[in-house]
Amino acid sequence: MNKKTRAFSKMIQLEAELKYITKDLQEIEDSWPDHFNEDDPQDMYLRSSFSRIEEKLSDVQIMIKRMNAEIIAEGRLWRNSDGRYEIEGTDYYFTSGEYIEVLYAGEWIPSTIEHNGTDYYLTALDYMMMKGIIARAKRYTLWED
Repeated sequence: MNKKTRAFSKMIQLEAELKYITKDLQEIEDSWPDHFNEDDPQDMYLRSSFSRIEEKLSDVQIMIKRMNAEIIAEGRLWRNSDGRYEIEGTDYYFTSGEYIEVLYAGEWIPSTIEHNGTDYYLTALDYMMMKGIIARAKRYTLWED
């Protein structure tokens, strides 16, 4: 097994562990008075540190999930009759807030979609408009029980 394959495999294992760690950290934050003394500066430091760590670990977990997610549609984007951008030859379209990957400068770039009142655009590429670019959609769930 080469280093890239081994690293990817370890990241998949890590994502499974992160699911439990971030859940525990979220539960601690949800009931923080049970775990921390608000009159103790060290405890408040630990509480805020737990919160920041949970946020960063959740971001890593999401990145790993997206890397490993199944590609469900890929192709050139066009604006359909509803004004949404659809992957050509499919029924898959994007709306505001959705995750998308676009082929830009020889690399798949992760982004989200937003609307400026006139048209949709890609947030990761300095508000680049979407018509005609090559994109892909992936199947994954962010949060599980």
